[in-house]
Amino acid sequence: MAIVRTRADLSVLLARQMSASVRASSGDEDIEGRAALKTYLLEAHGPVLTDLRSHLASALATQGIAVEATDEPELVALVAGEQVSWLDATPGRPWRLHVAASVKDADRVHELLTTATPFLTPLRLLPSRLESLALATGSPLVLFSLKHDRRPLRGGSEGADKRDGIDVVTLRFWAATAAKTLAALREKDVLPGATSVSSVQLRVGEDESYARVEVYHDGKCTAVGNSFAQYEKLLDAIFAEYEALRSLVDAIAQKGRRVFVPVPWRADAIEPAAARMFVGADPFALWGLPERVGDHTFRARVVDLDTARTAVVELSRDGLAIELAPGTPACVALRFLSNVQFHVHADFSLDPLLQIRAGGVPAKPEPPFEERDALDRVAAAILAETVAQWLRGAATVSVSSLLDGMLGEGRATQGHADLVRKVLSEAAAYEWSDWLKPARDDAGSTMWKFRVEPQRERTARTRQLGRLYKHAAQLAQRLAGGNVEPWSQLSLFDAEALVPPEG
Repeated sequence: MAIVRTRADLSVLLARQMSASVRASSGDEDIEGRAALKTYLLEAHGPVLTDLRSHLASALATQGIAVEATDEPELVALVAGEQVSWLDATPGRPWRLHVAASVKDADRVHELLTTATPFLTPLRLLPSRLESLALATGSPLVLFSLKHDRRPLRGGSEGADKRDGIDVVTLRFWAATAAKTLAALREKDVLPGATSVSSVQLRVGEDESYARVEVYHDGKCTAVGNSFAQYEKLLDAIFAEYEALRSLVDAIAQKGRRVFVPVPWRADAIEPAAARMFVGADPFALWGLPERVGDHTFRARVVDLDTARTAVVELSRDGLAIELAPGTPACVALRFLSNVQFHVHADFSLDPLLQIRAGGVPAKPEPPFEERDALDRVAAAILAETVAQWLRGAATVSVSSLLDGMLGEGRATQGHADLVRKVLSEAAAYEWSDWLKPARDDAGSTMWKFRVEPQRERTARTRQLGRLYKHAAQLAQRLAGGNVEPWSQLSLFDAEALVPPEG
């Protein structure tokens, strides 16, 4: 495929691809299985915003993808053999990765791009926002799919307990009556707590100028039709729906508030969730050691693996809360809320987020750790920040880099510094000796070098982070002079069960 030079030329090329997909098919069968145009919506952060081509070229150098310039700095071609994909970085909207290939090949390009750098993350669309696209665009809903799976949050024996509702739902419903059918499922409570929409398909425009598009909660869109303009119209509507929530989360964070959503779950489901939600595995992709802070209440300082930024998550009988650290983008909270709907309970409302207009839900601002805190709490905070810097590509960490990341520049005391030295010295000597080793910087101060780099392929990365989690929990408990709590052992010794076996 020849490399186009401008976005106008790209629009013509993609329009031809959409039309070709229609001609290659007969009837209105599911478009996902064909070589329809795939567009992945991405949110950009950090250095990729100012130096797109060179940053991607460096990040993708070992992935078999070359980055080619065009006549416009906001448009680059990603070349893998004979396959050419296009990254449109037009300012003021989500970036768009266009791939004209089979589902398997297109998803692979997207995965390589988003795992190669923590500064490009998939746009996560909440189920309720997917459904409102039909109303926002005046387009009929011709398909919806449901995907509800509680298994990542509890063990095999717990799955036999049906008091908590349905364990797994996977459903694709295609009909002109899709919207009415979905409403009926909810009204009659046929699938209690399990009607989270994972994709919708809309037909935008009329026969002479139309696009048939399936939009997924992970920011992927597949399209056929004879009008690229209609397709872009829908992409703009998706952005408007997403931007409304992103701006709200940003406002909550800037006002020192916490994002809180009540969840109708049983109290005895919280411990298994705390044990499995933060081990670094999909779908939550969060890493951190949870701390029991009350009756059926757990709090964890976590690293979001897509952005390598930190947040504090709290699980309780009341629901779930997330507080974003400075520099952590709103997409971390939005993905968390989306996953809560898919894997905890579909029937929670986003209305509490709107309380920001009436003052909001106050945050519980606490430093990551105090000088007199228990050593397991201290270790959990320090190790989470260490993992965050490792995932962002740091070759070393130091006392000052970790404390600046956790507390802010110039706010740490000598007591804080001593605790960092103790935790990382113990980690490098024992539980994390395969990952860390002590060294000296040019001034003679102690620092710690990473012995290994993060795995980029998702399954390999999950296994790597699962091992880190297990050893981090053991280190924290050893420093505190205690044993690993029974609820925590669920994640320590069952985390790898969440990942398909290699080979």
